[in-house]
Amino acid sequence: MGKVAMTFRLRPEGPDVEMDLIQEEVRKALGDSLKSMESKPFAFGLNALFAVAVIMDEEGAASKLESALSQIKGIQSVETVGLDLL
Repeated sequence: MGKVAMTFRLRPEGPDVEMDLIQEEVRKALGDSLKSMESKPFAFGLNALFAVAVIMDEEGAASKLESALSQIKGIQSVETVGLDLL
C-alpha cells in the first residue's frame, strides 16, 4: 500500500463563521497528515476551505478523516474533491 493525497472541501454554515477557528480545528483533526490549506470563494460571499492531507492508502482511512472534519463546529458539509496516488 502506498500513500494518497486527499483534497477536502469544507463549506461553512454561513458568512458569520470564523474561518480562523475552523482552520485551527482542521489542523487538530488532520494533524501531521495536513499538507496545505487554502480558503477560496465559492458562492455569494462565502469561502470554502480546501485542505490537502497525505495518508496511507488503507481501508477506512479516508472515511475517518472525513468524519472527523464533519464534526467541526461551523462546518455545514465536507466533500472529498480530489484523490491522488503518490
